[in-house]
Parts: sequence; C-alpha cells; structure tokens
Amino acid sequence: MSEPLFIKVLTLILLLTLAYPTHSSIYGYLLNDRNIDFYFIIYGSSGCPHCINMKNFLMNSYGSNRVLFIDINSDREAYERFMILVKHGVSGYVPLTFVIYNDNITCAIQGEFTNKAVIDRILKPNDKNEFIIYTSSINNLVPSKTVYFGEGYTHRDFIDFLNGYSQRINIEIREITDNVEKENIFLTIIPAMIILALVDSINPCTFALYVSFTLSCTYSRKISRGPPLLFINMVYLGYLLFGLGLSIIAYMLGKFRIIFFIAALLLGVINIFSAGRLGLYSFKCKWCEKIHINPVVFRNKYLLAVFLSLFSIVFLLPCTSGPLMIFAVMISGYDLFIRTLLLGIYNIIFVLPLIAIYLIIANTAKVNKVAKWIEANSGILEFLTGIILVIIAIIFIGTSI
Repeated sequence: MSEPLFIKVLTLILLLTLAYPTHSSIYGYLLNDRNIDFYFIIYGSSGCPHCINMKNFLMNSYGSNRVLFIDINSDREAYERFMILVKHGVSGYVPLTFVIYNDNITCAIQGEFTNKAVIDRILKPNDKNEFIIYTSSINNLVPSKTVYFGEGYTHRDFIDFLNGYSQRINIEIREITDNVEKENIFLTIIPAMIILALVDSINPCTFALYVSFTLSCTYSRKISRGPPLLFINMVYLGYLLFGLGLSIIAYMLGKFRIIFFIAALLLGVINIFSAGRLGLYSFKCKWCEKIHINPVVFRNKYLLAVFLSLFSIVFLLPCTSGPLMIFAVMISGYDLFIRTLLLGIYNIIFVLPLIAIYLIIANTAKVNKVAKWIEANSGILEFLTGIILVIIAIIFIGTSI
C-alpha cells in the first residue's frame, strides 16, 4: 500500500471512530453539556423486552440525549460491574436504571417502570450521601433498599464506577424494613387486597363441592375432621402457587399486563350474565355428579380430599380468579418474599368462607341447611361478585391507560 493511500485509509478509520457514539463519548457529552441537569443510566440487555421498553420510554419522554443504555450482554466489563453491584446487595435482574440529577444520584429503579408522572416527581436534587433503590410496581415505586456511600466516597465516584471510568467502589446496601413511604404503600395495597380476596372467596360451586365432600365425611352425625381440613389447606397452598405464577407472568408482560385487567373484566361480565343460569340444581353440584363423587370412588377420605381440592384449583377456581389477576399485577413489582407474604394473607381471607362452612357443619351438623342456603343464594352471590369485579377492573383499566 502506497503512503498516500495508507494515510487516506487511516484518516477514514479515525473519522469513523470519532463519529461512532461510543459509551464513553456519550457519557462525556452528558458531563460536558451544562444544559443537561438530569439523565438516566440503564443497566440492561438488548435481548430483554423490559429493558428495551424502559429505554424507549425514557428516550421518548425525556429525549435520547438524556439516556445512556449499557448492555451487560455485549459489554463484558459492564457485566462484571453489574455483578459487583449484585454481590454488594443489588437484586440481580434488569433493567436497573440510575437517575442522575445535578451530578448526584437521585435514586435507582429496578424493573420496567413507565409512569412519567411518578418519575417527574423524583427528578430532584439529592444532597445526602445515600440513595434509594425502588422496585417497580403497577403505578408506584416501592422503596426496597438504601445504598450508603462509604467514608470519602462520593456520588461522582459511584457514577464513574457505573460508567467504567473507575473500578473503586465503597458502598453498603441495606434492606428497607421500616421506611415510612413503604408503610404508606402497604397501607394502600392492604385495603385493596382485603376487598379483592373477599370478592374472590365467593365461589358457589366450590362451596357446593366442599359441602358435598364434608357430608361424605360425616358418620352418625359426627364429622371426620381431618379430610375437610386437608381440603382447605390444599386449596390454600394451590391458590397461593397459582397467584405467584400470575404475578410472575404479570411482571413479564410489562406494560401489556393490562391484559389481566381486561380478563378480570370479562370474568366479571360472565359472572353477571351467568348468575343463576348455571345454578346448583342440587347441593352436590353438577361438577360433583359429572366426576361421580361418592364414597365408592375413593374409600380413603384423605386421598379424596387431595383429589377434590386439586380438581377445584384446576377447574373451578380459575373461572372466578379475576380478583387474583388484579392483585397479581399490583404486587408484581415486589420481590419474591413480599409477594409470597401478601399472597399468604390474601389466601387466608380467600379460604375464610370454607373455614366458616367447616365450623358450622362440624359444630352444628346442619349440613342440609348450609347446602340449601348455598343453593338458594348462589345466583345472587355470583351476580354481586360479578358487579364488584367489573367496577374494580374498569378502575384499574382506567388508571393503566
């Protein structure tokens, strides 16, 4: 290659390199442009739908010049920095978005969150030597952890670490257990949880199935207590796992989790129009007759309790699970422990009618009266729960649009 041609090629490569918007050049631009008082650093992956949604949302809402996306899949050093954060206590999932205001970290957001009104409220200076990591929920940011800087370690040091300008890190991360804001968020969730769980607990066909089974466990006006209690415990555990599964799906759906609200609305409408039409012609319930529930099928009542509870979980309860779908979306942004705790409380409320039926039958042996009451009022119960579910679903759909 002649010298002039070599110089031309080298010059072209240099120009292309300068023109390419590398991570370092973008970061330098953000630092040097004094008109940019805030920006976002996103640790994510190009193959993660939630990361891309978060990136596009912030770019569309605040401008592409305010968003720095660091792909931990393609950038090995960025991945190593992210894993260092995980070792210090950051949850190991993306997107992880840092909000920078006036060269200080205001906070971090774990998970996809696309509520601009809430983000606008957190775009403010942070003069403390610490910041909060929020977990995304449906329309809220839930404080989950606090990051404290060590002695002599500053916001600028940590920002340089995030961008790969420095390998030095001196932070301590603690779980938030008594934060007032977190308590307030729980206070907003718990009332909704109680209402949803009570609405969800009304399932006349499951009631009829349970009364039928309890009757089969009654001998000489005395009830065998173990199998009916096993039935309740199996329903509790199964519906808890079902709820956890729904919360995971709701989180994966991201902004499309409005599908859950629409499904809940449809289930409510179905309940309204089917109320009384699919009524219980006998307290044994037509489902019981279809699967021929009687003492001959399973002589072992404990085995029968397991079978019937699984049947109820798989075939009966999902038909009225609209409230659980809504609640699953509400808690989808929490970590696994919090979700399990909230669903545990939800399911205690959910099985209360079954416990009440058991106590009435066990203490009074009035099986026929309980069965007749369920038969007479099943249509009204379905209609009322359908109306309440439709109203709740419409409210949540309205807040999501």
